[in-house]
Amino acid sequence: MSRQQEIVTNMYVEAKLQFHTILDQLFPEYRKAFGDFRRKTGQSVNRCLYE
Repeated sequence: MSRQQEIVTNMYVEAKLQFHTILDQLFPEYRKAFGDFRRKTGQSVNRCLYE
């Protein structure tokens, strides 16, 4: 069970890093303006951009 948890955790971390990389490339000022992309303001902006 712990091996599976480690694999899932590593996959999550890798996906998060890839997302941050893409976000930084597309919108370099995003993190400075909104901080954490998981906050409500950042999520609202993401929804508006991808609708």
